[in-house]
Amino acid sequence: MAETDADTDTDTIVGDADATLRRDLKSHHLQMIVIGGTVGTGLFLASGGNIASAGPLGALAAYLLVGLLVYCTTSCLGEMSTYIPISGGLSHFAGRFVDPALAFALGWNYWLSWIVTIGVEMAAAGIVISFWSPSLPTLLMPILLFVGIIGLNCLNVRYYGEIEFWLAMIKIVMCVMFIFVSILFNVGFLGSSRQYIGFRYWQSPGAFNGDAPAFFHVMIAAAFSFQGTELLGIVAGEAENPSKSIPKAIRSVPWRILLLYISVIFMIGINIPFNDAELGSQSGEDPKYSPFTLILSRAGSNLGSHLVNAVVLTAVLSACNSDLYSCSRTLRTLAIEGKAPALFSRVNGQGVPILAVLASGLIGGTAMIAVVASGSASAFVWLLNFSGVVGLLSWMSIGISSLRFRLAHAAQARKQEKLDHRAPFFPLPHCITIGGCILLVILQGYSTLATPGSHGSDLFSAYCGILPFTLAYLGYKLTKGTKLVALEEVDLDTGRPRVAPWIKSSLDSSARSNEII
Repeated sequence: MAETDADTDTDTIVGDADATLRRDLKSHHLQMIVIGGTVGTGLFLASGGNIASAGPLGALAAYLLVGLLVYCTTSCLGEMSTYIPISGGLSHFAGRFVDPALAFALGWNYWLSWIVTIGVEMAAAGIVISFWSPSLPTLLMPILLFVGIIGLNCLNVRYYGEIEFWLAMIKIVMCVMFIFVSILFNVGFLGSSRQYIGFRYWQSPGAFNGDAPAFFHVMIAAAFSFQGTELLGIVAGEAENPSKSIPKAIRSVPWRILLLYISVIFMIGINIPFNDAELGSQSGEDPKYSPFTLILSRAGSNLGSHLVNAVVLTAVLSACNSDLYSCSRTLRTLAIEGKAPALFSRVNGQGVPILAVLASGLIGGTAMIAVVASGSASAFVWLLNFSGVVGLLSWMSIGISSLRFRLAHAAQARKQEKLDHRAPFFPLPHCITIGGCILLVILQGYSTLATPGSHGSDLFSAYCGILPFTLAYLGYKLTKGTKLVALEEVDLDTGRPRVAPWIKSSLDSSARSNEII
């Protein structure tokens, strides 16, 4: 009987937040979920416009700087997620280590930002499909695809992990193939002219273009492209062995950035001059003008636009799948903590918060219909700005929460070596995360004001995500009377596994030995 109790304790997380979720996500699922969360239309369609704005070396520097910010943010999140592997951890950590009011503001705004993103992404899916079938009704295929995504999210989480694994694999294969073809094209093995290009275009028309606002604009665009890496904190509560799989996923972040973003941006920059008429033409809108399509076609492939369009469609579907997953787990965490209706905390026999999935799916579908029906470019920009600013505020909250977590760990005389993952050079990554996000939010407005023909409404649009976040924080703080959690009172135990993995193995071995005896 004692052996049974020990085994039960090993698999149980203290507290109710994850007691009924199933830890069915394998290590390879986490790896691909984090990769798939960042590789999307921003890389396949909009990267050409970024190079046209800042030049090849300017764009490369912008992506490198934002890549450093992403690594620091992910590393900070990994400290908390490996120590307390709980679903929907972003808002939970904010309330536990900082202030419950921050958890309320972060949770609801994060949920709303992904609802908005679902609408935008599924509207984009209609545009992608119309590339092949322009006569189809704009909403028909997006609605059918989204119903399928909702159905998938109603199944056990391992199905979500498997789908994300293969969708991310398609994007990775595309990037690797593009890099390989770009190298051959650059050295003269492919293309009609078969001429060596090298770094010719970095000399003429040059490696840089534009001024400071152009560089800042590319940094903001890069930050928007990388958003989704924080999904690691959402899936931690359903990871099979978070103390090992999450640090492993974190270690893959710089390699992912190097291979899938930096290498791609570098290859585009050396193979197409930034003043090429097609590079910035309809950038981010039409796969015919994607830098992937341009290089593939100039290397001799006539299927470039179709191939890019197919990969973009998988990227959109992958993004919407992850968006709905994030929404449902965030809503469930809010419900468990009393910040949302309790019914959204219910989990079915498959370990899925089914009501949270259906509610998020219904509202996300409504947002999709609203985006398509409005047909307004300005409304589209407002939605993107809201989602982008909330994303940066979420990263900033991660940095603040992790900093408070480490300070509480020290204040309570806990041994730092017990952490399964530690952000290196403490507190430098935490400061980079907090300061970098604040800087990018400020630069977003500066970049908007520096754009010729901009108006006051454009500035308000750039900062539209700050207002609801601030109102939610202050409203909850004033009505509930919350305070900053004292470092000595921070709860560092609830939610941790009762028995360490190595103890579980020992107990299992002991139990088998007793059975044999």
